[in-house]
Amino acid sequence: MIGLSLGGLLAETIGWRWTFVIFALPGLFLAALVTFTLREPRRLNEIQDRQSEQSLYQAVRSLCSRSSYVHLVIGYALLTFITFGFAQWLPTYYIRSFDLSLTVIGLLMGFALGAGMTIGTLLGGLIANQLMPKDLRWGLWLAILGLVLSIPLYLVLLSVGDYRLAFTAHFIQAVIMSMAHGPVLASIQSVAKDRERATASALAMFFISVLGLGGGPLVVGYLSDFFAANGFENSLRVALVAATMLSVWPIAHFFLCSRSIIADADAVNSVGNP
Repeated sequence: MIGLSLGGLLAETIGWRWTFVIFALPGLFLAALVTFTLREPRRLNEIQDRQSEQSLYQAVRSLCSRSSYVHLVIGYALLTFITFGFAQWLPTYYIRSFDLSLTVIGLLMGFALGAGMTIGTLLGGLIANQLMPKDLRWGLWLAILGLVLSIPLYLVLLSVGDYRLAFTAHFIQAVIMSMAHGPVLASIQSVAKDRERATASALAMFFISVLGLGGGPLVVGYLSDFFAANGFENSLRVALVAATMLSVWPIAHFFLCSRSIIADADAVNSVGNP
């Protein structure tokens, strides 16, 4: 929230290049802090640990043998594909559609996206803590509900002529959609054995980074250029509407995951699966 709000103000006053430099500096401080203050903890039962270690290939093969894990990773990567495709291009859309300054867009997006995702993530975690112990599939149902409700909210955002209504729809959508993040990440851990959990998270984040962070903005930008070349007015809006329709895809994967996640979770948590 602070980053989005401050970023718009700085970009308009000192330029986007120096804004990136300023935002990068805390990373150097954190890197030094980690390097010089954190130490690897002493491991207990090192012989037992070595005996139970898996190679990366074995861990990946084991994880991919569970359909619930595969559908979770694909569904979550597609969810982030849509989320970051919108997050990257909405400032440009707001500039073109409402002629707003970078400062105003930064402040409004800081509230809509930053505050909305903060509230939604915490709320989703609280709800999931109550429901998932009763039925593990609730984490997936929350994700499906968020995606279903996001489709009309995205379409409202892209069709109204008042920027205040657009940002209100954006805020509500961010709250609802971000409720899925905690439960989905918890679901990924629930279908991984103890010795696979770090690999399960790393593999999921790899695909989320490549497909979601890398692919979403790229594809939306390509679609905007494609529609512009073919004579569409406000090609970016058309591209974002097309991205909205892709929400059906991760819904399908979360639904398919719900059919096998309980059996897979029971299998990995049974006795004899370290």
